Amino acid sequence: MHTKFHKFWLVGLLVIVSMLANVSGVAAFPEPPDGPQPAQPRGGSGAGVAVTQGAEPNAQAIALGKPGTVFSYNSAFGEVDTPYFDSPTLDDPILYLNRPFGLRYNAAGELFITEEDGARLSMLETDGTPVVLAGRPGMHDWGNFGMNWPKDVAVDANGLLWVPNNEVITVVDPNAPEGERVVAHVPNEPWNEPNESRLNESMGLAFDGTRLFVSDRGRNCVKVFDADINNFTMTWRYDIGVCDEWGDASQTERFNRQAHVEFYDGVLYVADSDNNRVMACEEDPADTFTCSVFHGTGNPGSADDELNRPAGLGLEFSPNPYLLIADGDNGRVARCNLSGGPVTCDPDFITVYGWPVIDVAYDAVSGTYAVSDGEKIRRFPATGGGDADYTVIAGDPDGKPYLTDDAHFYGVRGIDTDSKNNVYFAEELGGRMFKFDALGNLVWSFGTRSDNPEEGLNGPMSLAVSRTGLVYVGQNGWARLLVYSAVDGSFVRRIDQDWDTGTEDYHLTGVSGLAVDPRGYVYVADRWRHRVMVYDRFDQKVMELGVKDEPGQDSGHFAEPGGIAVDAKLNIYVADTNNCRVQKFNKKGVYQMTIGSQMCGPDGFDSLGRPLDVAVDAKGRIYVADEWHVRTQVFDKTGAYLTTIGGNWGSGTSQFRNASGVAVDKKSNVYIADWSTAQVKKFLPKAPDYFGQLTLNGFGSRWADAVTAVSMYKGLLYAGVQSDRGAQIWRKGKKGWEVVEADGFRNGNNGIDFLFEYNGMLYASTYNYDPNSGGQIWRTMDGLTWQIVVNNGFDQFQRNPEVFRMMKVGNELCATTWSSNSGAQLWCSPSGDLGSWTKEDLGGDGFGHDDGIAITDLVEYQGAWYASTFHANYDDDGDGNPDDLDGDADGGQVWRRDNTGTWSQVNENGFGNTGNIVISSLVPFTGGLYAMAVHSPGESSQIWRCTDQCDDTGDWEFVTDGETLGGDWNYRRGAGLVLVGTRLAAVMGNNDLGLGVFTTLDGNLWTQAGLPGMGNSNNQLTYYSNSLFPYKGNLYMGVFNWGTGASLWKFCPTKKVCK
Repeated sequence: MHTKFHKFWLVGLLVIVSMLANVSGVAAFPEPPDGPQPAQPRGGSGAGVAVTQGAEPNAQAIALGKPGTVFSYNSAFGEVDTPYFDSPTLDDPILYLNRPFGLRYNAAGELFITEEDGARLSMLETDGTPVVLAGRPGMHDWGNFGMNWPKDVAVDANGLLWVPNNEVITVVDPNAPEGERVVAHVPNEPWNEPNESRLNESMGLAFDGTRLFVSDRGRNCVKVFDADINNFTMTWRYDIGVCDEWGDASQTERFNRQAHVEFYDGVLYVADSDNNRVMACEEDPADTFTCSVFHGTGNPGSADDELNRPAGLGLEFSPNPYLLIADGDNGRVARCNLSGGPVTCDPDFITVYGWPVIDVAYDAVSGTYAVSDGEKIRRFPATGGGDADYTVIAGDPDGKPYLTDDAHFYGVRGIDTDSKNNVYFAEELGGRMFKFDALGNLVWSFGTRSDNPEEGLNGPMSLAVSRTGLVYVGQNGWARLLVYSAVDGSFVRRIDQDWDTGTEDYHLTGVSGLAVDPRGYVYVADRWRHRVMVYDRFDQKVMELGVKDEPGQDSGHFAEPGGIAVDAKLNIYVADTNNCRVQKFNKKGVYQMTIGSQMCGPDGFDSLGRPLDVAVDAKGRIYVADEWHVRTQVFDKTGAYLTTIGGNWGSGTSQFRNASGVAVDKKSNVYIADWSTAQVKKFLPKAPDYFGQLTLNGFGSRWADAVTAVSMYKGLLYAGVQSDRGAQIWRKGKKGWEVVEADGFRNGNNGIDFLFEYNGMLYASTYNYDPNSGGQIWRTMDGLTWQIVVNNGFDQFQRNPEVFRMMKVGNELCATTWSSNSGAQLWCSPSGDLGSWTKEDLGGDGFGHDDGIAITDLVEYQGAWYASTFHANYDDDGDGNPDDLDGDADGGQVWRRDNTGTWSQVNENGFGNTGNIVISSLVPFTGGLYAMAVHSPGESSQIWRCTDQCDDTGDWEFVTDGETLGGDWNYRRGAGLVLVGTRLAAVMGNNDLGLGVFTTLDGNLWTQAGLPGMGNSNNQLTYYSNSLFPYKGNLYMGVFNWGTGASLWKFCPTKKVCK
């Protein structure tokens, strides 16, 4: 909306990409704007038509429940964004390695290492000193931390490192200062790439000059690009292999999940992993490649001519050329000559039997070899060798991948609670399981990453606790269903059966969901077989849902089912993950209903995006962990929408990157596992003290994201809303909320700036960024029928796109503007009628300054008028940056009009701090005039006051600021002041913690009310004081929330329970 606000687009594709952090990482979204932004104008709805909340225009294909269901953040298990400890440290010099997958020496003999599971790129200097170049341990997120799932590394002609990082190639400068080494992600916006150049799971890289070969394992082909190594761009040329189609060992033109590549003398060598071979693809003059088998028979084996899942490749020149092959599951390195003539290979040149060999690299400086076994790096001499011939040069000699404790969690997935409100959860990546009591104290922890169920777990995805004290754990690795004691975590038994024994009823593929009903029956989601198995307490099969090995979209089929829940009546709820829905069945397995009306659609309340888990509480409320939409959706027992926990991507208290699991205890406390932020977050089933939410999120629409104006008129509460359909006005009637103006007054108005009662009528001012229009003022006597009284920005069109605020001054109704690239104006009318408005003389628009683009408040105090401004947003100093963002702004101003009608400035610009770009509010209180100064990023907002005549710049004194009040400098956005009964309230937005409400009785002693964001960090700000309305000693607050939709809250300063 305002020229200072940055656009914040949460449109479909970016949202979906952001939800894939667990597999692909995400670049961070831009900071949301400080206020409403323009919505696209939409067609009209009949003015004055009252519609029940949730019907048109905000209707979605889901029923809406009653307002009032609120969950507030309480605490978290785990340290945010820290799944385990970093290494090396001063106390422990070991560079622990979590599945090192890629190795590469440069010409100087420095060794570069990528950790696939550890999400880091490191370097061993020539003296063996380890240096972490990029990434954060265990954090798979290239947008925030640089690395996602790095699997290889190549060195370009400039000495920069190119790292395949799933859907991007990350470029790293190893010589840059720490924190500045990641110089580019190519492409920068992978979600916008055309299909031919799009990467899915980039695994290996090889340069041939500026030609770059990228092995894309997810697409089963090698993509060839022209790489601009100076400007960090890649232009697609052609493919080797057939993308998106796999081939078997009988086909030489196709690959099957190939890994690393090397290029030498016109030949591209490809480790065709799942076909157990290495391919040699020779270039012909037509700029194409013809592939043939270089080594391996296509069958997995350990004979001299066989390979078993080869992954890494390396080149050696000593001085003769050799291709080195990391022969994966055979635990060896083959060395094959490339000097011409028949190919001969030494299949056991290096052996590390008992360990997989993932990659190999040759150091031309020392003539030695580096070999990765998945947990450490071994150096072998020029002669190769075996177990007696190596030294460990990186990683723990004993194979420990990282250091951790019982307060850090790596990839939390399965979660449940028991009858005593104890909490259990497991680490999918860490292989451990934990039990905490209801107070958050550790009871026990079990295991490590292991294939032995008595020692640990291998990829646990699901967990459920029975009433009889058993913990059921479902694994992805080895696809096992295991049972442990809830008392101490000891192993009890295994239920599934090996595939070469037993029956189909016990042959599982990835146990992605578990539940135990009151009878002790166990419900098992068999992910890859697309079915749900039900076993009685004696492990005997009693029922099967879905069709085995047959995915589908009708009510009788699943597509990779996930979490399961069973309610008190034995109804069964299944998170049908790849169908993006939850299905409900009765105890006999008969289909009842579906939640999720759009197959994997955008993040409206009526759609789900890859739901991973589901839970049900004692009231029958249904909780769905909605992974792609980074939230948990809450529905009543009929499937009607109630509320959302989360909805914004991030690491804030009410934000998620992957909502991977959900559980509810007997008190309806909700526990949500976030796979990517390494936490389990606890939410209480109530609003924090002194606050109450009065509306459904977004008034029933995910895309109504801001309540920008609030007023009481004839005993009814009104709210102005910014939505995807334009400006809306809602009111709370006897039967609940109803929309009284649905579609921007049929004039393309983007939103409501202010609501104000004058002479018995309710006035609404708008912002309208249609090039052929401008801000408007409408009024009504009954709340239904509206009449326009100001059009087209006081007939100045886009010079005045917003009529920002209204107030009564003397007996007149006055309105201020928020202008575009010109000074703000003040208009007044003795009646408010159409044609009665005149512009006040301010000594020039914007009080003589084009940069005074908005008059944000106007009050009477001690017989004079006082006006505050937004000043300014333009590049007056010519440095290429908006002045309010580079610290060069003039700063907000306060102006005074005396009884002669003369205006004069009575403060220093920004109260001496040019970062105070907006003076948003002026409030007379306890013998003084208080002002809120909103600061640009970097410092918190400030409160100032004058207690004298307020006619001189020296009359003002600093009172306090957001950092002092709330302990965080981010308390600055959309800040406003308002008088609430006998208290002065300051509301300051915070995009990390959520907005803060601070009150004082005397102007000196301030206290914070309730929790930041009312327990939801996504409740980020109000619209200055425009969306604050005091009434009968309480405060109504319209709130911005880009994750769940806007909401209207009530603050009761003297009542802990506020309704």
